[in-house]
Amino acid sequence: MSSRELIGGYVRERARLRVFVPLAVVMAMLGWTGGPVDRWIAAFHPIDFTRAAATALVLMLAFRVWDDLEDRSRDAREHPRRVTVVADSVALLVGFGMTLALLGVVLITIGPRPVARLGAVAAAALLLGAWYRLRRAGASRVVNGHVVLLKYPLLAVAASAAAPSLATLASLYLVLCVYEIIDDPALRASIVARRIAFCECALISAIIATATILGRIS
Repeated sequence: MSSRELIGGYVRERARLRVFVPLAVVMAMLGWTGGPVDRWIAAFHPIDFTRAAATALVLMLAFRVWDDLEDRSRDAREHPRRVTVVADSVALLVGFGMTLALLGVVLITIGPRPVARLGAVAAAALLLGAWYRLRRAGASRVVNGHVVLLKYPLLAVAASAAAPSLATLASLYLVLCVYEIIDDPALRASIVARRIAFCECALISAIIATATILGRIS
């Protein structure tokens, strides 16, 4: 398999741009959420927004590569034809992921709040690094999914021009957890996972309702 075939095959099979591109746009918007509409419009800059969305996209793809490389042993059993499994060497994928991560860091450094945003990327990397080193081979898919998804609120902080609220980040995380359970056939078939998704939907509603009430009071 040539380098072009490997990277192209990986992007087609695992990048899921139909999901990641809209998610990157949503994550970029988080820095402008809240407050009156006129203030939102006044603070909105197309260049900053485009850079935030691009930052979110490349960082998500970089972490996606990392996730897939860590899951190769499981995928060898469950998805033996997956490109990350059949590849003769993962060195090129490692380089691809590192290149994406470096591009994300560069985009952050030329934007606002670079120290805080780079700290969010570092926190996401430390979190995943610790989990991948400590998790057991038979770790629950539900637990693994919820831990791995913790990176997305941190990447949203890294991508956003302004710091999103905790309620916004919590809602993003819970929505992604519910989506993961619905999207993954194995999780969707689990009664426990479905019950967790139901509870998470209720919690999302509670967060939105609370934020709306507090916003009206303030």
